[in-house]
Order: sequence, then C-alpha cells, then structure tokens
Amino acid sequence: MTDKEKQTQRALGLEKGFITRISVEIPTWVSLPVLVKGFSEDEVRERMFSLSDNEKRKLIHHICASLMSDGVYDGYIDKKYLGEEVVDEIQAMANRPIRDLDPKDLCESCVEIDADTGVDTVDEAKTYITEELGIDVENIYII
Repeated sequence: MTDKEKQTQRALGLEKGFITRISVEIPTWVSLPVLVKGFSEDEVRERMFSLSDNEKRKLIHHICASLMSDGVYDGYIDKKYLGEEVVDEIQAMANRPIRDLDPKDLCESCVEIDADTGVDTVDEAKTYITEELGIDVENIYII
C-alpha cells in the first residue's frame, strides 16, 4: 500500500486497531494495554518505536495514573504481587507533572502486540479491552 493510499484509508477511519502492551520500568516492569492504529503489525511496531519523547511521557503518565485508579487497578494488577515500594513509585509517577517524567522509563524493546484477540477494527479492539480485560473505555490510550 502506497503512502497516498494509507492517507486515504486513515482519513476514512479504516486503520486496524492493534492491542499493544509496552512496559514501564518502576523498579519492576508494569504495562497496560494500549490501542494503536495501523495497517500492519510491522507498521504498529515501527510507530511505537518512533514516538516522540513527549508522547512517551504522556504514555508513562497514563499507565501509572490508570494503574492507580480504582476502576483499573483492582481488576488488572494485584497490589500484593507488586509490593508496597513499587505501588508507592507508581503513585509518585502518576502524581508527577508529565514534563518531569523520563521517557527512557518506557521500554520500547518490550512492545508486545496481541495478535490472538481476533479483532480488526478500532471499535472491536475497544470492545475487547473493555469486555475481556475489564478496562473502562475512558482508560484506553489510543495512539
């Protein structure tokens, strides 16, 4: 597909929705599903590796803030499993201004695309994340 064809497809909203996990290092690794629009897994992976530092900071903040919110945290990660030190660090990062976060905390080498979900569209990916993973639609980060 040429770049012009991709631009047309994007304008029509025909990109696929890929459920992707990328980890943040906060003494241990934590991640949250992120919805990435694209036409192929390779394109999505390339897109994730080329995020700007500001976008990385926003993503780190989103992951930390979402993990600390009641709607996501309880069903997604077990507080006892992480330990108090890690939970305190997640809370501290969630409360830090975005500009003060270090984009290097986002582990690009840990980009994992979930290809077994059977979703194709962005709407199907949102539905899967909300129904299967128990994450509220307003907590889904879309790239």
